[in-house]
Amino acid sequence: MMLFGLSIHILPLLMTAFTLINVFYSSKELGARVQGSLIALLFLVLLYSMPSALVLYWTCNMAFALFKEIFKHKKHSSLSNHSQDCVSLEAVITTKVTPAPKSTQNSQSNTAITRMCESADRVGVECQVSNVSNLNQDTRIADSTTDSKITQTPNQNLYKLIQYIIISLSFMICVSSPYALYVTDLNAFALETIPPTLAALFGFFILTSFMLIYIISFVNHNSRIFIFILWLIAWIFLALMLLGVSYGFVLRGDYGIMSHFFFEKSIGIDSKHEIIDGIMIASCFVVALLLLIFKVTKYIIQACKIFLAIVIVNATFSLAMAVNYTAERDKAQNLVTDKATKKTQILDFAKEHNNILVLILDRSDGYVVHDLFKENENLKTSFKGFIDFTNALSTSGLTLPTLTSIIAGKYYTALNINARNINDGLANEIARGYASTLNTFENAGYAVSSTLDFPTDEVHLYPLLKNTNTNVFDTTDLQNIYVEKYLGGVKTDEMPVRQLISYGLFRSATYVIRKGIYRRGVWLFSKQGVVSMSSLRGVAELNVLAKETTIEATKPTFKFIHNSITHNPYGLDSACMINPREIASPQDNVYGVSEGHYNSEKCAWQWVAQILERLQELGVYDNTEIFITADHGAQSKFLPAQTNFHIPLFYKPLHSKGEMRQDSRIITNYDIPALFCKNLKEGCPNINSITLDSIPHKRRLQLMIMGGGWNLESQNKNSFKVSKLYIFDGSDIYDEKAWQVQEAELK
Repeated sequence: MMLFGLSIHILPLLMTAFTLINVFYSSKELGARVQGSLIALLFLVLLYSMPSALVLYWTCNMAFALFKEIFKHKKHSSLSNHSQDCVSLEAVITTKVTPAPKSTQNSQSNTAITRMCESADRVGVECQVSNVSNLNQDTRIADSTTDSKITQTPNQNLYKLIQYIIISLSFMICVSSPYALYVTDLNAFALETIPPTLAALFGFFILTSFMLIYIISFVNHNSRIFIFILWLIAWIFLALMLLGVSYGFVLRGDYGIMSHFFFEKSIGIDSKHEIIDGIMIASCFVVALLLLIFKVTKYIIQACKIFLAIVIVNATFSLAMAVNYTAERDKAQNLVTDKATKKTQILDFAKEHNNILVLILDRSDGYVVHDLFKENENLKTSFKGFIDFTNALSTSGLTLPTLTSIIAGKYYTALNINARNINDGLANEIARGYASTLNTFENAGYAVSSTLDFPTDEVHLYPLLKNTNTNVFDTTDLQNIYVEKYLGGVKTDEMPVRQLISYGLFRSATYVIRKGIYRRGVWLFSKQGVVSMSSLRGVAELNVLAKETTIEATKPTFKFIHNSITHNPYGLDSACMINPREIASPQDNVYGVSEGHYNSEKCAWQWVAQILERLQELGVYDNTEIFITADHGAQSKFLPAQTNFHIPLFYKPLHSKGEMRQDSRIITNYDIPALFCKNLKEGCPNINSITLDSIPHKRRLQLMIMGGGWNLESQNKNSFKVSKLYIFDGSDIYDEKAWQVQEAELK
């Protein structure tokens, strides 16, 4: 059955319903109900995608078990009613009839009394037989009642408290925190992996909590030694609960923006963090001890219930977001008119026609790149005919407010979007920018292909595109080529369950323990050497372009490639091998960039050089116009404004030859569309075409720092948040006098 675009399996849900009803119908004890419910949910996760025959067996088994319990209960109720009737009748009969005084007796009355007594005796015998036949069952009921009373000992409250703590902590670590992180960047994951990832996290919660509760049930006895052990366990778990809540919601730490399970900042531990950890651990254990000593267990249980309700609501909200996103994205993918179309058309260049190649290296830094070219003179030899603009700037320091303007021009910078007062949301406006350029080249007869990523997505872009077949967000085909040919078939981690569980532990752990859970982009439960899909994508795309490019296109081509090799998560070592545990370089600290950025930057530009060499070998280099730039830089150390606005921008006009030369004129990445749109007779919508000669030496630009977070959800619905405005007015981006902060009322 389909619901909200998702495939719903009825039998597993029916099986779970029968099991839960059976558990609550046949047992009144909390512990048994909790364990039974966890088992029911565990079987739901395990059997949800199993063959129908197996699930049908368990469904019928649970249904028959439920009907059996109902029948036994009804039978017992009828026998109990019959016994009560007998008891009532015996009570009446024992009184019989009080004999009348001798003076008033007569033979008629004596005869009546005798008959009544005989009748009563016969009934009494029947009742006695009935009661004897039910003696064992009544005895069992009495024993059960006695056992129930016996279990209501002081240690029962401790066991109940431990159960709630285990369930609450497990849910926060395995479900609530991972769900909240996962839904912030669902675009990074294949659509078909989203439901099983969410289900696996929930299954891990059920398995973990069930096993812990089951193990602790062995010490739930009334002997003194077991009561003491149970008390110690309750103390430890209560202290862990206090620590988890404190670190998960208050002492979260500042690790910068997380993208693809990679923190922007490294996890550093100093004496300050160690002191905080020591104080918190001691405090939580002391508080837990006092709470247990003063016997306020029932209030702690109530607090656990409230906390559990909060994290369940939070997880439910995240789940709803994931379900809605999955349904919308599935609907968008249905707009792909010909799914059999070659998804690697991005590799095909035309030899008899002109080609336009726009390559965006996300977060590539202008300052670092120019130093790389100084260190490696061989790079320059591959960039024949290129112009290196040394004073290139981006309009902001994040992808969201900048990238749309690289494909759609100045009209789509964040500040210009804000000035237009749109009313249908930023996501729609960004999609219109992408679609405008891609459709224009499509209509002009170009073979248009692109590899796309944030800030747009299939949901908003595909309904606007004329061609949804070769403008792709999923580059699995390119990645498969790379994995099969150059990695020997190394498998990738498509479902990030281990990273998500590790993240849940990370958020609930102390500062010192966090450093052990997360090391340089590798999480606690990640396997050694496994390549993640997120870090593999950027590497695969550039490598395949460098080695598998063809000349099969039969008409002019326009290619727009958004590549994230220079953005975290980083996965390359100094030898440009995928090795997430050896990504750090001393140069990271020199340039003030994230750990792993320098190696990725160095390798990326080496592979870009190989792409250019490949085009030269194929004979399509001369008739290809090439733009290589970034959406924003990586470091804020050297620019006078202390921002990451400096970007690399390399441009090779059609038929340009000779050695690469440097140009110090002021240019921005939103000028690129004004250059490539001049290839069209009618240009592109909302873009004023320019020539190379019209780029000025001195320029006044308005740049911004975006407020809020990095994603759309953290912005206003119809506008970007602005935390600071900069004015650049000069001819050298490293001239301190050319920069000033604009005083304005910001939103």
